[in-house]
Amino acid sequence: VPEAESHRGKLKDTVSGYYRGFTLNPSTSVDVFTSSQSYTRTIGLAVDGDGSFLSDNIVLGGTDNILDKALSADPYGIGIFAGLNSKVINSISYGAHNGGNGAGIAFDFPVAGALSYNNTAYGNDRGITNYSSGNNVIVKNTLSASNTGADFYSGLNTMTISYSASSDATADDFS
Repeated sequence: VPEAESHRGKLKDTVSGYYRGFTLNPSTSVDVFTSSQSYTRTIGLAVDGDGSFLSDNIVLGGTDNILDKALSADPYGIGIFAGLNSKVINSISYGAHNGGNGAGIAFDFPVAGALSYNNTAYGNDRGITNYSSGNNVIVKNTLSASNTGADFYSGLNTMTISYSASSDATADDFS
């Protein structure tokens, strides 16, 4: 996305209600943006789900992908879903709901390099989530707050969290 068309951290203009920059807005039940190619860097993506179609907003499917400066709003599912060894940086996800199972930023199958750095997850069912079995996600400099479930959730999995904050005190549950 060219710099002139990026969202600048705000999805819509509060006065006019128009989108700021290029924004994907789904009208059917589908994962809105999927990157299945490995070693891909996506910068400046904004996705505004409407909360009624069962879909994930942003899906990183390949290995070693980087998502930078993304904004995900109101999916009925997962805001940002990161697969094998993906890195999510400088991004915001809010309003992800799915009967308690929605997540702002979720990792699945992370291997040695899955990373959440300088992100915000706000007002989701869960904030930062590791769904993978036995693999670690590194979380640094991340705010996860006002989620209805845990701000940081890993089930039986692990997360290494540093320099992060949560509204429910789960940021310091992991070392």
